[in-house]
Amino acid sequence: MTDIKETIEKLATDWTWTAVKEHRNRHVLIKVRRFRSLTVKVPHEFGEQHFDIRHEPEKGKHDLRIWTKTQGGLLQWRTCPVKGDRLVYVKFGGQPEKEKVALEDIFLDPLHVDEGEVEFFKVMYPDLVKLLRLFSQAVDLVDQKIEDD
Repeated sequence: MTDIKETIEKLATDWTWTAVKEHRNRHVLIKVRRFRSLTVKVPHEFGEQHFDIRHEPEKGKHDLRIWTKTQGGLLQWRTCPVKGDRLVYVKFGGQPEKEKVALEDIFLDPLHVDEGEVEFFKVMYPDLVKLLRLFSQAVDLVDQKIEDD
């Protein structure tokens, strides 16, 4: 099983709105104000990658977002009680609403990712492959940060 497959399945299982809301520790990301904005740094072979976690209900946004920036855009995992769960890549520049690529169109069943979908993703988004792999480590660091606090 590839690490991309594992990461997508982990996000789709452990980082849904309901899973976060009912988790013994993660629920603070939604319910406790001081945890609604966190940043973790994931080390990798070229340094570190910053991942931001945000939930801003006072702005009318129900999304819990985990994202990182690339040179060309923003890679996000979003979970929302209304809109559901989704992995989104938004390119910088231009008109973002037209540049938005919903990656759930590639991973049709995120609970059971097909290796063919992984290969398609690697071809379509080679610059995102390394970052997607880091999401798994990022959410582990979020768990650790919550427990340590």
